[in-house]
Amino acid sequence: MRFIKMLGVAVAAALAVMAFVVANSASAATLCESNANPCPEGEVYPSNTPVEAEKTAGAVIHTDLVNVTCATAKMKGTTLTTALGESDGGEITSLTFANCTRPFGVACGAGGGVTAVNLPYKFAVTASGGGNGTVALASGGKGPPGLEVKCGLIECTLTPSAAPVIPLTITGGNPASAKVSASLPGWKGTLCPKKLAELNAEYEVTTPKLFIESEVAPPALCSLNVAPCSAPETYPIGTAIEAELEAESKFVFVYNKAKKEPVCKESTAEGETTGTGEFLAGKFKNLEFVECGTCPVTTATAPYPFDIDRTGSGNGVMSLSGISFTLECGVLEKCTYHATGVDFTLTGGAIAKLVSPKIALTRESGLLCSETATWEGVGGVEQVKYEITAPSPLFVRS
Repeated sequence: MRFIKMLGVAVAAALAVMAFVVANSASAATLCESNANPCPEGEVYPSNTPVEAEKTAGAVIHTDLVNVTCATAKMKGTTLTTALGESDGGEITSLTFANCTRPFGVACGAGGGVTAVNLPYKFAVTASGGGNGTVALASGGKGPPGLEVKCGLIECTLTPSAAPVIPLTITGGNPASAKVSASLPGWKGTLCPKKLAELNAEYEVTTPKLFIESEVAPPALCSLNVAPCSAPETYPIGTAIEAELEAESKFVFVYNKAKKEPVCKESTAEGETTGTGEFLAGKFKNLEFVECGTCPVTTATAPYPFDIDRTGSGNGVMSLSGISFTLECGVLEKCTYHATGVDFTLTGGAIAKLVSPKIALTRESGLLCSETATWEGVGGVEQVKYEITAPSPLFVRS
């Protein structure tokens, strides 16, 4: 079972490769339309991209009972890709074999042949450089990938054993190819090999053209919602960023058992981008709150570093590493709170938006202050909302 399956696996692998980026691996991979690393955002294959592959040559199941060759082997599946362009998995839903024979071209006969079992299968992918990589085929939840082989002297299900994963070597291209040479030591059936069960196969990915890259083009701020963003439309590192509160927000805490809810009508932030890589880095040099009524709100010494991730369609996430707030509602009513990290959803547009759910705060100082507090919207709206007034327009692309 695992045996033939592996054969199909090769096919699957090829397509899985394009479909699945190391779901549970330390290194990421990207399924790309061209051999470019990092892969341009506009050339990353999205989720649900159909993948198809078929055997081209040398698909043979070797055993010490009989060798089985299948003239036809096809596979179909789909890809899974994260919003940031990294492969997050792939699924092979169809794996078929036909025209299978034993030595001297003798057909396997009625009811014989090779059948894949335990479908669907999952794939993990790693990049090895040059648009190439390795794919690992694994269980999709119904059992290890495998092949049921019935032909002449063999009637057995072949699978991997202790480590139910089969590696495939992928060579990127148009078309890409997948090669496998694997031992299948898990045997179950009435007529099984005694010493040898091995699959050697080569497949061609017929849809789509495929390269495995190790990186996705890093995020960048763009004046147009296009990918890739051309140099003239890309805001350079060092670009000033300015934001202001879109709607009133408040801080909710308790001082000496009395609830306090200072409302700030205005808030501004000024900063700049500082570098690029996996994320777009920057820092806010100023974060001010004004018109907060009888409870002034101040922030600790800046700067406040931030990272911007791309989430797709011109949008992203801005993550601040931490902010401290001091709230004073009287001479003695002084409380300092800290937000370990704040994630704002960044929606691109003519005026980009920053929105965060209610933000949890923890006490830094103030013995009579509650241990926790919140920063939130007013009027029943818990979100904290800012508008990015510069640069404008602003989209997160690559």
